[in-house]
This record gives sequence, structure tokens and C-alpha cells, in this order.
Amino acid sequence: MLKDAGVTQKDLITISMQPGMSPYGGQQSRIMYQFSLTAPYAKYKETMDKLQTVRRTLAVDFPTMDLQVMMAQIGVSDASREQARLKTLPDLVADARRKADELAKAAGIGVGPILGLSEVQTPYFGGAYQSYGPLRTAFALSVRFAVK
Repeated sequence: MLKDAGVTQKDLITISMQPGMSPYGGQQSRIMYQFSLTAPYAKYKETMDKLQTVRRTLAVDFPTMDLQVMMAQIGVSDASREQARLKTLPDLVADARRKADELAKAAGIGVGPILGLSEVQTPYFGGAYQSYGPLRTAFALSVRFAVK
């Protein structure tokens, strides 16, 4: 049933037993299958509609089973993030050069060539989206210049 929604065996993360109470009284263990499904944002509604169809089918054909969507997270693809990083790097280097020139001028020295670069990509967890994961990425660049 999940195959129609785009879920495959490779999307399976864990299978676990969950103790619980039966609606008819007594103990009843539940088997929980946890999947992680990635879909393009353009197909988000279509994917959610397919999952809803699975949920309705389960309710009719297997009333003791339930499909629960625990979390939906929207983020950029790795390719989009890399494209943004490559586009941003020249501006970050130019900004570092301007700031280095200001500091060097204040100290009465000059700035030479770049001696080293290091960069960090971190998820940005700001504002109202803090608990929902990395909706944005921050690019940080550290530039070390020679002095002259």
C-alpha cells in the first residue's frame, strides 16, 4: 500500500514493538514501522494525498492498523544548498577583504594575499521555525590574510 505513496523498503528506518492497551481491554503490543520519505516540494500535496489514501484504505481493509504522519519537514535539496554556497562564496571573500582592509588601515598596516580559508555550513534555527529543523542554512567563511 505504501508503494503507491512512494515509500520503499530503503525508506524504512526502524521496526519496534510498542506496548499499549487494547481498546477491548488488556495489554496489546503494537508493531511500529518508521519510515523517512523525501519528496520534492512541488509534489508535497500529491504525496500527502497519497498517504491519506493509504490511511483510508487501512481504515477499511485493516481497521486495527493506522498510518500516522508524525512530522513533515521542508528544506532545500543538497544541490540547491551547494548552488547557494557557490554563489555566496565570492561575496563572503570580498566582504572579508573589506573588513580586513579596514582593520589593517586602523592598525597602520596593509593586507596581503589570502593565506588560508575555512568554511562552515550550519543549519539556521531562527525565529518561529526553531523546533522544526533546518529551514535555512548559514554559510560562514573564515579568511586569513597576510599583512604587509
